[in-house]
Amino acid sequence: MPMRKRVFFVMMILIFCFSSAHAQDNKPNVQFFYDSQGRIAREEIDNNRDGRTDVWVYYKNGKRDRQEEDKDGDGKPEIWSYYQNENFIKQEVDTNYDGFPDLWFFLDENGKMEKKLKDSNKDRSIDIWTFYQNGKIIRQEGDRNYDGKVDLVLYYENGRLVKREEDTKKTGKMALWSYYDENEKLIREEEDMDRDGRIDRTFFYENEKLVRVEEDTNHDGKIDLWSHYMNEKLVMKEVDSKGTGHKDLKSFYTDGKLRKVEQGIDTQGRPEIIYSYEEGKLVRQETDKNRDGVIESITLYKNERIARRLLDTDKDGKTDVWYTYNSERISKVEEDTNKDGTVDIISYYQGGKVARQEGDTNNDGKIDVWSYYQNGEIVKQEEDTDFDGKVDSRFYYQNGRLVKQERIN
Repeated sequence: MPMRKRVFFVMMILIFCFSSAHAQDNKPNVQFFYDSQGRIAREEIDNNRDGRTDVWVYYKNGKRDRQEEDKDGDGKPEIWSYYQNENFIKQEVDTNYDGFPDLWFFLDENGKMEKKLKDSNKDRSIDIWTFYQNGKIIRQEGDRNYDGKVDLVLYYENGRLVKREEDTKKTGKMALWSYYDENEKLIREEEDMDRDGRIDRTFFYENEKLVRVEEDTNHDGKIDLWSHYMNEKLVMKEVDSKGTGHKDLKSFYTDGKLRKVEQGIDTQGRPEIIYSYEEGKLVRQETDKNRDGVIESITLYKNERIARRLLDTDKDGKTDVWYTYNSERISKVEEDTNKDGTVDIISYYQGGKVARQEGDTNNDGKIDVWSYYQNGEIVKQEEDTDFDGKVDSRFYYQNGRLVKQERIN
């Protein structure tokens, strides 16, 4: 054999021997123990070849029955695996190395996951139960406050979340049900607020944003309140206040603040009263009692206290009485008695009672009668009978009766 080939051949043998020796060094040390009938009873494995066993495999009748694994090298197992007819059926895991399992896996006869249990707070009580079918998750139950009662259940189809039910107040009864679409996006929530077993509030979502809430506020089994949202901000509420199925009250919102309320809405959509708000505070009230489209009364508010009130007493579309208030008590009343658009009677009030009254009897735009009151009763009246701007008659009263008259030349 030529020298070059001989050297190459020797080198290959050395490389092979070195590789084999190195591979041998990396192999775990394994010890086998047998029973009286010569069947394998136990297998002890030292995976990292540190001289300490870290895997124990136990056999029954020559078949693998149980396996224990020590992951942190303390000589105590943290993983327990169980077999039946050589098939892996169950595993227990001690994830925090306290000597007690806190995670359990169960496999079906086909070797697929069937159930998983977990002790999430490591108090040695199971608080999460996960169930599988053909290896796919179908349901998960949880005890979130660790009182031993299930208060959360998740349902899955084809591995995706489709429904969630919760005991939100930990009363032992499920009270909130959430539903999801094929992309696991929330589309609807149903709530039993009084825990009587009936749904009385439902939330509707689009792209996981709240768009509508329907409520049965008096728990009679009928929806009577509808709340509408845009960009998750409240924009309108509708109320069936009489339980007839007809929405007779509507509230409108801007940026989440109350802007307008329509009350007493008839079947044609015509309201009896309209309340207007600014920054959530009442500023105006309009009343159309017979809902003919003609406003009969307008009330204006300042700091949510009544400031003025305007009346159209003959429903001709024009205001003919004006009330002014101070601290929510009438301070002045102006009247257009002949409906010509000009005020002809002005009454001034103190303490809620008329104190003075002025009148324009000839409708020339000038006051020609002045009446004075005490405790709501007339005590004196002055008149300009020739309409020259000067008082020419005075009348005095007691207990509402004329007692004296003066003529001024």
